[in-house]
Amino acid sequence: MQNELELNLNIEKHQIVKGQDQKDFVIFDISVVANSKRTREIVSSYLVRRRFREFDELHQILKQKFVKYSKPLPDFPKKFGFKVDWDKRQVKLEYYLRLLLDYTDIYECISFRQFLQI
Repeated sequence: MQNELELNLNIEKHQIVKGQDQKDFVIFDISVVANSKRTREIVSSYLVRRRFREFDELHQILKQKFVKYSKPLPDFPKKFGFKVDWDKRQVKLEYYLRLLLDYTDIYECISFRQFLQI
């Protein structure tokens, strides 16, 4: 896939949702656009919705899989206490995802592909 397609990832927005247990959590809407490297045409475009917890789970898996990689994984934006600036967190998570795309082997990682529903 990596040789044929180029991914563009953007976190379009976030929203606070009330869970079944009546606790609030935040959902991030990730826009995934796959372009053909050869023609630059859009091959597919869709939206993936993920919680912060899912980003964190992905990072933990990637840390294990890429432990011997010559380039360390990008820093993951940590959860900061009770008051969270969700706009800043959204920007940091988007930046994190874009940095992951620099890892050529990331496209072969099943966990990454499942996270983005590729």
